[in-house]
Amino acid sequence: MTAPQEIVDRQKFKEVLERATKKTAALRAAVPDWPILDQIEPQLDFMRDCLDAGRIPTVDEKKSITLGPLAVRNIEDGNPEYADWLKELAFAFRRLEALP
Repeated sequence: MTAPQEIVDRQKFKEVLERATKKTAALRAAVPDWPILDQIEPQLDFMRDCLDAGRIPTVDEKKSITLGPLAVRNIEDGNPEYADWLKELAFAFRRLEALP
């Protein structure tokens, strides 16, 4: 059974983004050479930059976020909670303008 979506507004988006960012930093400290983190970190940073600037990403910017597939292929088996955060962030980012 799939868990209900946690990100229902921009505040929740920020909270999940912060959790995912902290987890990514912890993983980087534990496994500094894990190449997947080189893809995850800049995407989380970009999401934060958009949110902090109060701007809606362009269609191309939304398409550039690949956290969902990265999470499914590389993280889900070992850390399902972290993978869920990444997948939900990717989904919510694509519809950021609809979040209150």
